[in-house]
Amino acid sequence: CEVEELISDRQRVTGIRAVRHGKEIVIRARTVVLAAGAYMTPALLLKSASAAWPDGLANRSGMVGRNLMLHTSDFMALDSPQWYSPDGPKKTLALNDFYFDNGHKLGTFQTVGFPFESPFILAYLRHVAESDPRWWRKITNPMLPRAADFAPRLFARSTMFATIVEDLPYSHNRITLDKNAPNGMRFEYEYTKELKWRNAYFRKRVRDTLSRKHRVRVLTGRNNINFGHVCGTCKFGDDPATSVLDSTNRAHDLENLYVVDASFFPSSSGTNPSLTVAANALRVADNM
Repeated sequence: CEVEELISDRQRVTGIRAVRHGKEIVIRARTVVLAAGAYMTPALLLKSASAAWPDGLANRSGMVGRNLMLHTSDFMALDSPQWYSPDGPKKTLALNDFYFDNGHKLGTFQTVGFPFESPFILAYLRHVAESDPRWWRKITNPMLPRAADFAPRLFARSTMFATIVEDLPYSHNRITLDKNAPNGMRFEYEYTKELKWRNAYFRKRVRDTLSRKHRVRVLTGRNNINFGHVCGTCKFGDDPATSVLDSTNRAHDLENLYVVDASFFPSSSGTNPSLTVAANALRVADNM
């Protein structure tokens, strides 16, 4: 069942137009909770424009789709001065020591479940190559399998860590409709200078702090945007002129429409958003 549009008057969502098994249906409910993700939730609201909502449903402020935020994430290899057995239970180590550092918003630093084995390394190298548009990447692609076979020797004493750096809201970073795109939308995003600076500063702080006992190697290329942590495209706030949702995650001016995915974030925070999304959804459910 694929939702195509939310039908509404000026105060309420009155129906959900969807396609099921090739046939159009209209679903009606007293309350509508939208959680299609921070990419597709604003796209659906923009597609649901009507005479009552000419710029898109719940978009009186013009903020639907804007303030798109994407974390930056670096993969780092920490080399131990001695070898440790990889056997035994796997554990996660996460540090918040750099979350707010010398007046700068940074984020978290944690281990990842990424074994230094050839298949995983090859998948990562191909991901990096696809994310980098420089011409010489195409020439080096055939050599990636050989590099992946050799790499485990270089990382025999390494543990993989990842950073997550907080992105800040900018109205020009946004979701917009695109009839030529397979899913009907695209996004416009600028990797801002201040985010690049904070990302570089985080790398330096990790190196300066840990290099006394460990060799720190940054494995990420120039494009280290984390496209999986998207948030902020229907942010909540007290002012209907600058936000899409109120403090209960209900759309301003609509009695029965709530948004409970990562769209509501006013800032991205410096950590994986999943638990915050779940906790907030429980909070909204109790309130409803």
